[in-house]
Amino acid sequence: MPRLRPIPRRHTISPRRSLGTAVALPATGNGGPGAAGLTMRASQTARPGDRRQQVLGSASGGVFGVQPADGELGARRSWASRTGAMLRYHWLAAVLIVAGTVLRVITWMAYHPAIFYIDSIKYLYRGWQGSDPLGYKVPLKILLAVGDLGTVTAFQHLWGLATGIAIYVLLVRRGVNRWLAALAMAPILLDAYQLQAEAMIMPDVLYEGMVVAAICILLWKPTSSYLSIVVSGLILGLGATVREVGLWMIAPAVVYLLGTRYLRTNRDDWYSAVLKSCIMCLAFLLPIVTYCSISYVESGHFRLSVKGSAVGRMAQAVDCATIKLPPRVRPMCPAPKYQAYSPDWLQHSSQSPLLRNTPQRGRYQIYSIFDHAVERQQPLRVVVSVLKDSIRLFALSRHSSIAITPISRWQFQHNLPSYTPEFVVCGSPFSSVKMTPTIGNHCATASDTGNIIVGIQPTHSSPVDEVLLKPSYGGKAQVDGPLASFLRDYQLYGGYTPGPLFLAFTLVGLLGSVLALAYRRRSSRVRHLALACLAFYVTALGLLLVADLYVFSWRYQDMALISLPPAGALGAAAVIEAFRYRRKVNQTAAELGSPTPTTTAPAT
Repeated sequence: MPRLRPIPRRHTISPRRSLGTAVALPATGNGGPGAAGLTMRASQTARPGDRRQQVLGSASGGVFGVQPADGELGARRSWASRTGAMLRYHWLAAVLIVAGTVLRVITWMAYHPAIFYIDSIKYLYRGWQGSDPLGYKVPLKILLAVGDLGTVTAFQHLWGLATGIAIYVLLVRRGVNRWLAALAMAPILLDAYQLQAEAMIMPDVLYEGMVVAAICILLWKPTSSYLSIVVSGLILGLGATVREVGLWMIAPAVVYLLGTRYLRTNRDDWYSAVLKSCIMCLAFLLPIVTYCSISYVESGHFRLSVKGSAVGRMAQAVDCATIKLPPRVRPMCPAPKYQAYSPDWLQHSSQSPLLRNTPQRGRYQIYSIFDHAVERQQPLRVVVSVLKDSIRLFALSRHSSIAITPISRWQFQHNLPSYTPEFVVCGSPFSSVKMTPTIGNHCATASDTGNIIVGIQPTHSSPVDEVLLKPSYGGKAQVDGPLASFLRDYQLYGGYTPGPLFLAFTLVGLLGSVLALAYRRRSSRVRHLALACLAFYVTALGLLLVADLYVFSWRYQDMALISLPPAGALGAAAVIEAFRYRRKVNQTAAELGSPTPTTTAPAT
């Protein structure tokens, strides 16, 4: 008896399942050579009323994704029609991108050559490193080789715009509703504090984009490939050489990779999940070890940067009446009236008891003894102090206070701000502060107005060498008055992400993260959304709390723009999907006349 050959199973799409995605197929017939268009697979018939398929169908020249006649194919399926259909479908995101672009063009035109901060000097010149790594100098030198500081700020504006777009694309790809994804993208595109950071010669914007790029690569597919893990780890490691707080970012990456096995969002077993986590750690460490090795060759120290001190935070939190300190450390313990000031003031102001009551020689050793004493004897007071500052992010308005770093440093001004001796602008009302003979010579006549004098300090205790800013960096300072006034008014009167919205993102992101830990055997879609929410939420916790441990500054709160809104959007999508899934299970059980099942869909 002849053996019967098995009949191959035809792969069809269930009418209850999603229609999938469109694929680009080459045009045939009269479309002409190279007339490729966006068409639907034959098995992907559209449901009436499906808005997504209407958009795709209109893009390809058909109705609801049905392929038109051969004679109409080439004429209808043009690049312009596909782009128009995409913009109509994502119209809210397109409006936000246009608004963000306009604001960045205005910012770029308002301040020339750039906005400077105290720490900008160490990235432009070979000076004292301070407590930050210098990885930002590499892209800065590349950009200055082909342009000036205006080129740098233009790049940072484009980088910030691309960061917002990347957040939107990732969220939509992960299954978030496009309205929620647009809401998550809006803060980084429209926030005035983000615009001011992009116009400043500082590494914050570069680091934001690197974090988002690494997360996008890691979360792009449900199952992360080894290549994507290596690339993501390298980017995160390079980010740590730009800002040392980036050392935290290995935590959310490993949490995500192990979470894919815990939630069974892919077919990886525990061995594969642990192996991928180890590969991520190795890729993360490679740039860091390379940077530290270069630092060792040049300075004799194997480190990212000089160790920072949290003495300002400890001084603000300490209870001097009960703490036990050595006699030589006791004089620096501040009185309550000084503890009303910010940790930044306590650590750096010449009026602070931390500086007035400690000798310059051996000062950092005394600081270290004080820090360890407060950490061991009064840790709860330190935690309360940090959390008290952290919740300022959720305030309804932003205003200056002696308890925090001056907010004016991160606000647009009518002139380029001066920080003596690091940066002084001739003709600026700030340039009269601590006038030195060198500054007086460079600002002697009216023609010198706009000259930028920089103070270079090779080491922390060495004298300051005051010179004119290199002409190749952009020349004299110029500020467009009307544009600067517009930006300042926009920032002061609502042009920033409100605190209650950040609070909503935080609470919803927390709920989505809880789903990631407790929702192991439910809908696969919910698990994917919740796990991505957890990755962004852990990112936010680390980047914000680690910075707040030292000092609260609105500069560091910009990290919330790239972490809390995506976490909130993913958390909201996970919660909505969980309710939908539960309702579907109840309806199915009611139709079958059986009680609600306790078991659920198998993990995928």
